[in-house]
Formats: sequence, C-alpha cells, structure tokens
Amino acid sequence: MGAFGVDVKRSIALLVVMAFAFGCASPRPWTKKEKTAAGFFVVAHVANAFSTKAVSDSPYCYESTPMMSRNPSDGEIAVYFSVSGAIALLVSHFYPRTRVPLLMGYGGVNVFLTVYDYSLVEEMEKKNR
Repeated sequence: MGAFGVDVKRSIALLVVMAFAFGCASPRPWTKKEKTAAGFFVVAHVANAFSTKAVSDSPYCYESTPMMSRNPSDGEIAVYFSVSGAIALLVSHFYPRTRVPLLMGYGGVNVFLTVYDYSLVEEMEKKNR
C-alpha cells in the first residue's frame, strides 16, 4: 500500500493497460482551445477530489456518490478520481469532436460540486457549534 492506502502498483498497472488498450496515437493534434479545456477539467477535477475529502472528513456530512461508500477512505477517493479523470481524458483524446464539450461540461460539473461540498461542510459545521 502506498499513499492514501492505495495499491500504487495495481493502479499504475491499470492505467498502463488502459493506455495500451486504446493505443497512444491521437486522430489529430490538440488545439489550443482543447488544451485549455483539458487544463480546466484537470484543475476542477482535482478541486472536486479535495472537496469530496472534506465531506468525507466531516462528522456532519456523508458522501452520496453511488460509486463510493458513504464515508470513503482517502484511497477510495484517490482511485475514483484518478480513474474517472483518466477515462474522461482518454475518451476526449480518441474522439476529438468531444474534447471541448466533454471536458468543459465535466469540468463545470466538478466546479459546481466543489462549491456545493465546501459550502455544505461550512454550513453544517456552523450549525453544530
């Protein structure tokens, strides 16, 4: 087990298998707009991972994502966000027409959930002081 209680070797092996399964060549190079969308998505996705951890650490809140347990461990959070982020980037890499809509849309959802998570934790902690 590595950081966050995650089996790092197994996670890396999964990502390597996914990369080889889909190949490494893209149908066409990424444009500047697409790279910007990818950057926005990655930042928003990481922020959502941290806000999910904040919800998980709060004694007044619980996670309601059907893919994770009610109180996910740091390892569950890390694996879920790593795999879901990698899948979104792989799909957008191999289907260029989906790059901007997918990454901006999923990034926007991540921003919404991040703001919601942090405001929920703050409000619940205020009420329970």
